[in-house]
Amino acid sequence: MKKMSRKAFLRWEKLRLKGKRYVVARTAVISGILFFVTMNLASWAWTGLPLSKLFLLAYPALGFVTGTIVWYTNEERFEHFLAEKQANARPRR
Repeated sequence: MKKMSRKAFLRWEKLRLKGKRYVVARTAVISGILFFVTMNLASWAWTGLPLSKLFLLAYPALGFVTGTIVWYTNEERFEHFLAEKQANARPRR
């Protein structure tokens, strides 16, 4: 797993204060829109047709999954950063 930089730590610390629901919902909306645009462009480039309307439920679901993964990944990186910071702060004998 990639280590969290101090800048990313501070950014995540500020964002996580808004809560898990906010972070997951925000990420879900942004990534859902990106999935919609990307998948439709890819479908149009390969077949010349947009995706069927059955995929309309897939975009929010993919966004929610992405938001949840982002939350848990950043929380784990946040905890590792704090643990490493505490380990470095202990006086050495």
